[in-house]
Amino acid sequence: MNRIPMPIPPRGARVLLCFACLGTTVLSGGGLSVDTSDREAVRQFYRSVYYASEGGEMDWTGTYSIGLSDPAGSISPEWTEATRLRVNFFRAMAGTPGWVEFSPARNVAAQDAALMVSVKQSTLGSSESWNPHEPDLTWPFYTPDGADAASKGNIALGPVGAAAVTSYMRDSGNNPRVGHRRWLLHPPHREMGTGDVPGSEAHLPANVLWVLDGNTTAPYPALRDNFVAWPPPGYVPHTLVYPRWSFAAEGADFSDASVSVTRDGAPFPVTIEHRPGPAAPGAHLVWHPDGIQPEARFLDFLESAQERTFKVTISGVAGAAQSEYTYTTRVFDPYRPTEPRHLARVRGEDHLWSESHNSVSVRVPSFADGRRLRELSFRTATWIDDASSGDRYHFDVSEGEPIVPFPGARGGSVILLGHPDYARAGQSEVAGLKTMLMPDPGATLHLRHQLTYATRNQVALIEVSTDPDKNVWEAVWSMRGTAATAAESELMDTFEEIDVHLEGYEERTLYLRFRYLLDPVPGSQNVEYAPRIDTEGNPTVGWAIDEVRLFNIAEVEVVGTHDAGLGEYFHYKPEQGGVILLQAGATAFGGLPLEWGRVRSFTVWSGEGHPFVGHSPADSVNDGHWYSTPVGNVLAGMWTQEQPWVYSDVHGFIHVTGKDEAYLLYDVGIGSWLHVHPENPQWFFHYGQGVWLYLSMDTRAPERHFFLPHVPDVWAGSATDKWIHERDL
Repeated sequence: MNRIPMPIPPRGARVLLCFACLGTTVLSGGGLSVDTSDREAVRQFYRSVYYASEGGEMDWTGTYSIGLSDPAGSISPEWTEATRLRVNFFRAMAGTPGWVEFSPARNVAAQDAALMVSVKQSTLGSSESWNPHEPDLTWPFYTPDGADAASKGNIALGPVGAAAVTSYMRDSGNNPRVGHRRWLLHPPHREMGTGDVPGSEAHLPANVLWVLDGNTTAPYPALRDNFVAWPPPGYVPHTLVYPRWSFAAEGADFSDASVSVTRDGAPFPVTIEHRPGPAAPGAHLVWHPDGIQPEARFLDFLESAQERTFKVTISGVAGAAQSEYTYTTRVFDPYRPTEPRHLARVRGEDHLWSESHNSVSVRVPSFADGRRLRELSFRTATWIDDASSGDRYHFDVSEGEPIVPFPGARGGSVILLGHPDYARAGQSEVAGLKTMLMPDPGATLHLRHQLTYATRNQVALIEVSTDPDKNVWEAVWSMRGTAATAAESELMDTFEEIDVHLEGYEERTLYLRFRYLLDPVPGSQNVEYAPRIDTEGNPTVGWAIDEVRLFNIAEVEVVGTHDAGLGEYFHYKPEQGGVILLQAGATAFGGLPLEWGRVRSFTVWSGEGHPFVGHSPADSVNDGHWYSTPVGNVLAGMWTQEQPWVYSDVHGFIHVTGKDEAYLLYDVGIGSWLHVHPENPQWFFHYGQGVWLYLSMDTRAPERHFFLPHVPDVWAGSATDKWIHERDL
């Protein structure tokens, strides 16, 4: 192995180190997977699985002090699991089995290795070279298990946990062979281990991901695409498309391979960085777009939300199943929902009974594996906060008080978000509203703010999240500093007033937060910033937020959450009376919750749904009254009865079938239980658990709704009259 020169990186820089080692055995099985040909499935997979591994606390129990017992310590199980989930996310996206497990023994060894490389790096001179995969007895905190993990693992200095996994996939810097990506995605691998240390002022954070498990030369298991590529075929979030593109196939020799790419049908020139020859298990052919620095962190041309279609053709492959491979990658914005919108939704009549287990329809995407329903209470009010107390916020700041006196503040104080004197790339200071909100049409956020001294690496963001549990936040406003260095930054010494409109979030529940991010400029190796404390020791440097106002927004609160199971129809009894809100959600990818859908309002009527007095089918319909008409006697077993009727503006006939409990029927107009067929007079039936009616209505009366509010519980064994009820809404 070549020795790698490893200068001490500048503060905040992220550094990846390479690795090598091999082994053998054969295993097979399933794991996490996703259909990348389905845009919405990929969008939700990214939002639910990738972001499920964001955030969290490392909770490191170790120490950088020499002589104390168990210096490597341990990290929280939640942090470890988040790292494993991120590994399997990328494997599933690439079409290789997302079946990786972490073994306790390998986690312990990787933890030892993380401390060893973090401390060793801090002892090196700026020009001193070293190989982090070959520890020896002279290293501080050396252990044999740690040395074993370092020799068989990916190593990162800077990013840790799940963020380190993303860095391995990016493989920027001096990594033209994308070795980290290669072993993380290698199809036969299935047992790994991870360890992290958080760093200190004298030491960089470090991650070691033990990736080799003895299966490196084993045959490939079944793959989704019969090869491994990054970015893969199908839909890929633009945030996960990196400068280096790669391709691997079992047994492939790429010595004479060529790559051609088109973007949206036009030629897209690329340069091959690495052509591996034969006998290189899992080795990737690597290329990058012309004009893009492969060492850079991002692809600048994909930073926009514009969707792009790339067609890749690889020719001249020897030793693999094919000599030529062609596939299409569709790069898209994961924050823009697929049309038509695939969010879960509640369907049903506009009212519910307080004493009945009402039936509502919970519609979810086709790839969902479960349904959820939750009830919300709400109140609408103009929301004004002058930042004098901070009671309406939760704060995540590194140092100092978030509420401070500030010149020009109307309430005397501001929320001040500023980066500490010792900060790292990606560090955020956050003030989030505690209240869950639901925007109405025309919803607006108004505030006064002042971005004091700030470099181009410091970004003020206003973000909303419809899925905060997954840490998925979308920027609705941003402002970046302009100075290259802290010394060049200039003071913004007056408050600016801004309005942020929340179009597109109507009838959604969301949280809102203010975030001050230390964000590397794409392609830059250094992170310059103005720290929160100025040269006089005053906490006046940062993003000052004053007088926050919200208009046309309701505050909402969860009253109850229910598992709606696998079926579309759900028996639901309201938790409270009056006007309530119901919201549907789905689960997918092994029970992970997806984002909540649009909110639907209902009026809860007191009492229990029951039959009313019958009337002649020839009677007219009066506003605000209930009517019923008999549809015949139900006998034991399956039964079907046709009952024609004619009103002045409604015609047709019905089929009723079933032998178990009947359910409430809802929403003719939008097609849930009762489906409208305005050009077909037939009312179709479906046999199943209960009564399902499919009906047509005269287009002169699209507001008419038919439903069955109540029937006796017993269908079989006795003859019972059934009633269809109609209300003129």
